[in-house]
Amino acid sequence: MQSHIDCKVGQVLHGLGFDIMSFGAEAIRVKTIEIHKDVHNYINQLIGYYLSKDYRHAVSISNYLINTVYELIYNYELISKYWSETKEILIPQILNNKKYKNKVSLLVVNFFGSRADIQLGKQCETILEMLKDTVIKHMKNFNQLFFTRVNNELYVFVNNDLTYNFVSFYNSLIKDIELLAEDLRASNFAIGNHPVFYIYKFDINGFIEVSSEELNEMINIIKEEAKTKFKESAPPLVIVDISDRKLELQEKAKANLELKDIVLKKVKNKDVDIFVQWIERYHRVSELGNIHRHSIDQRTAQGTLERYNHISTLTNRQSHSGEEKNATSLPRLSTLYDKNLKNRFFEVLVRIKQGDNYIPAYKFINILQRENAMTLLDIAVISKVLENVDKIKAITHELYLNIYPPSLENDEAVGLLKELIKTLSQNEVMLNLELTEYAITTNKELFEKDMKDHLFYLALDDFGTGYTNYELIGELSESGLIKTIKIDGAIVKKILDSQTYMSMVESITMFCKRNKLRVIYEFVDSNQILEALTNIATSIDFPKEFIFFQGFHFHKPNALEEEYKKLIKPNPRDESVKV
Repeated sequence: MQSHIDCKVGQVLHGLGFDIMSFGAEAIRVKTIEIHKDVHNYINQLIGYYLSKDYRHAVSISNYLINTVYELIYNYELISKYWSETKEILIPQILNNKKYKNKVSLLVVNFFGSRADIQLGKQCETILEMLKDTVIKHMKNFNQLFFTRVNNELYVFVNNDLTYNFVSFYNSLIKDIELLAEDLRASNFAIGNHPVFYIYKFDINGFIEVSSEELNEMINIIKEEAKTKFKESAPPLVIVDISDRKLELQEKAKANLELKDIVLKKVKNKDVDIFVQWIERYHRVSELGNIHRHSIDQRTAQGTLERYNHISTLTNRQSHSGEEKNATSLPRLSTLYDKNLKNRFFEVLVRIKQGDNYIPAYKFINILQRENAMTLLDIAVISKVLENVDKIKAITHELYLNIYPPSLENDEAVGLLKELIKTLSQNEVMLNLELTEYAITTNKELFEKDMKDHLFYLALDDFGTGYTNYELIGELSESGLIKTIKIDGAIVKKILDSQTYMSMVESITMFCKRNKLRVIYEFVDSNQILEALTNIATSIDFPKEFIFFQGFHFHKPNALEEEYKKLIKPNPRDESVKV
């Protein structure tokens, strides 16, 4: 019989993979190896008793053997569970641990399609399985390499021991990954012109003195770069040796960690600012567009203007060359205050200040998502909205508020949300909760039972991407709980360049018309997009009162406080405008 080291189980337990998986749990690892050794001893005794026909002892020892095998399985599963739950934390610690100096390199293989896996659907999983099969093909023994999946990336730990002819092995592995990438690029998989795989290589020797926290942040920086770096045509496989950028990445990591501390502290202390972005009705866009048309009757224009108690400057009257725009084009609008509050509403946004400047939203959102702190942000935002109800009701009768799905499972967040709905209702302000279809599906009971007596509506956010359940929308529409669909900006901004995305918007718009749902087109950042969307809506005779636009073409987000001041302190230059 093979020794406890040479058998397959022994090779696994003494291999690179089990060594890495049990990092930080060495006592369990040592115990598991000892248990496996006991299994072999009991098997040898059982065989001896059986051959000597000592069946009584053979039966007795078989009971010990069975119990020991169960214990071995239990310990291995314990290590596997430990690794599965903590590997994202452990990997940076492994990379800067002296135990692995001169022993291990790490290749992080990022499937570039993972940044768009919503669009690729099951193809993403298929491609990752193909990648794993390619790596396994090079795995001659359990001490040579170990790989593990982290989200949509494959972390491949490679033993640098030159007795395995490391250089030849590494080159062969990279070559096969490159061939897979080329095959995928040539196939009908929806990959595009960016790299199929992006590999970043870590030589552990270069990161021994870097703290695990800094190293983890360096990995995050590289991941973000992988998502945005290649906009144009690129080779199917891109490899970056992180060691060459160690100092640069370390400085960025330190700055990011400092920013993380600031963000987390401010969110925990509810030290955030409420911003708003106005959502424009179709009839206001058309009406204000007419003000700019050369052929408009001046008295009609004046009559339109007089319905507003404050009108800020209409921009984009001229093109970059200084010439007037085409007479039929619609203007870019800044905030307009209509005395009839039913004619306007906004989305609540949040900003976090660092010194005299605001931190870009994408930066603090990324930080909070990585730290699983988005619920804390929701709690801070809801609290701030509650503090500012008087100002909100002075400028609108309706608002939209984004809620992060896990917040709906948090008692404090749900309690504050119920309080907000009640308070806004008492002040005659309607609340629309922006949620994805998935969030609504998984929290359907909360809305249909626990909150059925509260006055609010649901708005489907990011519609058209990811999980789209038309049956659910139909049920919610019939129950009167939903009245708005927001078409995701990632789709809207592509309609000028893609007939596919144009067709998607047309289909969703038709669905909204037939179900008498509002539609809000997000990311309306240019006059060309606005006109294309307007053409879609008018071509199907979509009632104007159901059509809304949101984007920088109309309004950039501004502090709630500033919007309130504009209303209560109208511009002196506009005092002549009749109310």
